[in-house]
Amino acid sequence: MIDHATLRNALADLGFPSVMDMPEDATIHDYYLTVSDAWLASDQTEEDAIACAEARQAILFQSRLSA
Repeated sequence: MIDHATLRNALADLGFPSVMDMPEDATIHDYYLTVSDAWLASDQTEEDAIACAEARQAILFQSRLSA
């Protein structure tokens, strides 16, 4: 089971506040899409790329914990 609070807080800390509005039944895929959409909407700077990579790592880590 996904620990939504932990994942939301981690992603919000990385600069993705839109995840705070995601429903409790959101899937790992939903979180990944939200981060990907944020990347596409960003200026795609090196800093943005690093934040997205770190967010994807947090999502992957959470998905492995929930498996």
